[in-house]
Amino acid sequence: MPEEATLEDIRGFALSFSSAAKRALEAGFEIIELHFAHGYLVQSFLSPTSNQRTDHYGGSFENRIRLALEIVAAVKEVLPEDYPLFARISADDNLPNGEGWSLADSVELARRLKAAGVHLVDVSMGLISWKAKTLLGRNDSIDQVQMAATVQREAGVATGAVGGIVSARYAEKILQSGQVTLIFIGRVSLDDPHWPAHAAFELNAAAAYQLPKQYHWSIGLPNWRTNFLLNGN
Repeated sequence: MPEEATLEDIRGFALSFSSAAKRALEAGFEIIELHFAHGYLVQSFLSPTSNQRTDHYGGSFENRIRLALEIVAAVKEVLPEDYPLFARISADDNLPNGEGWSLADSVELARRLKAAGVHLVDVSMGLISWKAKTLLGRNDSIDQVQMAATVQREAGVATGAVGGIVSARYAEKILQSGQVTLIFIGRVSLDDPHWPAHAAFELNAAAAYQLPKQYHWSIGLPNWRTNFLLNGN
């Protein structure tokens, strides 16, 4: 059975995140994203649905966001100045009757994250409870884009949109609208590992996508196919 984290445990959480950040730097990563979403550790503190603590890490909004801000502070201490730091959040618990963590909560958290040194908030949603409304059978990407747009507009922080964005043209349309700053893709890259290359051709931006010629055959780029059919090489 799950046990409530002790204060010693909680102090260790921030240290673990900062240690991971150090390893990411040593490995050469150029961006770090803190995962504060999807029912994992930090969201379990953020959401009143899961956080049943009675100490200064539970109860009020200020208490429930305390761990997230402590982790950001610990990670910032080990990063070079202006090193890109993102944070992923679940913008809404997506529970019936508006229960749990809300979009308004996310806007306020995003303001605090920005003040603490986070450069971009990656806006996802849900997954804190089995009671959450299902996203199957409807276009959840539209909901999440709108949430990301709201956070960016009201919190004044750059946001990334994510969730069900599978078309390059749709992704570009979102970016050109100015509602969000970045687009994140995930599951579509499992279905198509060469999605960036294919997206470049879909958007007529292939010239800007530098791919070694010896890889063209493996991902079915149109110029390779055409050259092979016409010239046999």
